[in-house]
Amino acid sequence: TNVGRIFSGRLSYNKGSYLLNMLRVKLGDSAFFNGIRKYQKDPKVIYGFARTADLQRNLEEVSGQDLTAFFDQWFTGQGYPSYRLSWAQMGSSSVKIRMEQETSDPSVHFFALTVPLLFKNATQQKLVLVNNTFNGEEFLEHLGFIPDTVIIDPEYNLVTKNNVVQKVATPNSGNPGVTVYPNPIQDPLTIYLHDFNETSAELRLFNMAGQLVYRKRLQLVNGTEIVYVNMNFLARGTYVLKINSGKFTYSKKLLK
Repeated sequence: TNVGRIFSGRLSYNKGSYLLNMLRVKLGDSAFFNGIRKYQKDPKVIYGFARTADLQRNLEEVSGQDLTAFFDQWFTGQGYPSYRLSWAQMGSSSVKIRMEQETSDPSVHFFALTVPLLFKNATQQKLVLVNNTFNGEEFLEHLGFIPDTVIIDPEYNLVTKNNVVQKVATPNSGNPGVTVYPNPIQDPLTIYLHDFNETSAELRLFNMAGQLVYRKRLQLVNGTEIVYVNMNFLARGTYVLKINSGKFTYSKKLLK
C-alpha cells in the first residue's frame, strides 16, 4: 500500500533476502527447495499475482511445519534480537546456558528461535542448537570437554547483532548434594554432583546381593560433575548407588 515501503532496503530487499536464508536453514535444503518449486508451479498463482501468504502455504505443505509464528515475527514484525548469553562450566564435560534477549523494535516482544552456539577450545569444538522459546530460558548441554569460547550463530544464519557472551562461575556453597534421575533407571542414568568440597569422588553401584556391578572415579571441577551412565547391561532389579568424597557419603536405591 506504500510504494516507498516496497523499495525499503531495511524491510524489503536486505531483510527479505535474509529471511529466505533463515527459512532455508529452518526447513532444510530439501524441504525449502521443494517448497519453492511447488510455489512456482502453484496453479492458484501461476501467471498471476502472488502474496507472501502463498509462499508460506507452499512451504508449509511441503515441510509439514507451521510457519505462522515465523512470519508473524520476521515478516509482519520488525527488528531483530540481541542476545545476552551467560554460561557456566558444569563439571568436566557439561555447560549450563542462560539465554536472554532484547528486541530492537517494539512490534516483536520476543523472537522464538533455534540458536546455534559454537563451543570450542584450542583442540575441540561442538555446535549446539538451543530452541530458545522464552526470555531467561536455561539449558544444560553435554559437550564432552571444557570450552573456553562460545560463539553465537557462527555461520551468520540469523538476523541478530550486538550479542554479548559472558562466562560465569558456578557458585559453591560447600554443602554437597547429589541428584540422580530417572528412577526407575532408563538410559542414560544422569548423576549430578554439586557443591562438593573435594576435588574427586567415587561412584559405586551394588546389586541386592552386595556385589559391585559398576564403579567410576570422578574428577570434580569446582566441586561439580555431571555423569551420564549407560545402564543397559543391568538386569531388572533393585540396586544401591553409593557416592563417597572425603567425609561425604551418599546412598540411594535405584530400580530397573
